[in-house]
Amino acid sequence: MKPRKKEIYPTIIIILMNILIVGMVFLLNFLISSLNKIEFLFLKIITYLIICTIAFQINKKYNNLLAKIIANIIYLPITILVIFAVIAIPILSVQLSVFLYLAFSFLIPIIAYLIDDYYQLTILNVETWIYIIITLGIFIAILFHKYLKFLIDKIISILNLNSTRVQNYKLIELNNFVISLKNIRFTLFFLYLLYLIITNLLSLQHKSFYENPNIDLAVLQSFVTFLAIDRVLAKIKQIKFSPSKLLEILKNSFNQIKKNKNLL
Repeated sequence: MKPRKKEIYPTIIIILMNILIVGMVFLLNFLISSLNKIEFLFLKIITYLIICTIAFQINKKYNNLLAKIIANIIYLPITILVIFAVIAIPILSVQLSVFLYLAFSFLIPIIAYLIDDYYQLTILNVETWIYIIITLGIFIAILFHKYLKFLIDKIISILNLNSTRVQNYKLIELNNFVISLKNIRFTLFFLYLLYLIITNLLSLQHKSFYENPNIDLAVLQSFVTFLAIDRVLAKIKQIKFSPSKLLEILKNSFNQIKKNKNLL
């Protein structure tokens, strides 16, 4: 129990950091949209940078506590942006890795749905397609983990290529840990858990998450299928089955039949 208790606080901190970064991104987007409404914005930014330069020179020349405090107050917006960038880069990298992994997993079934919807190749309804997309996407996420991870690693390495500072974050190592197969399985279970809690609460209020209750059913059925796939894969690992061994036994069996015919 001690190791589990030890992991509780880091988990809470990581979740809070993710929430904080997402909140900061939305806040930054709001501030940028608000700044666009300010008249002579470019001129004001230039003026602020000139003031920062003057404050830096005064602090450098006099090098006393008052000059340092004034300079730090003037630098405050830049300091906040730098701190945000330092914290945000690894957190956003983690979020990007998980997002890309799931996006690539569901890409093929979504494309299949769009083609079918455009050309009307089948008579499958939306609920059935939702079930197929989620189930097939999860199937790909688990069975093709090695290839998807290789693809994500390549994307992250491209982001690392031109910046020494970004390389210092060791995003590849972080990426390898985050999108390990165990963590992907945990993410899928966690997302299903959230959905189950929400849909159960809504169903008790005689409501549905979607306007069409059959969509809720399709998602829940995909979860049942996911559980079945997960259990089958776990059992396969326990079974000591070797195709080469089976082929060898069949070969020996055929040889034995040939020998018996020769004896006759």
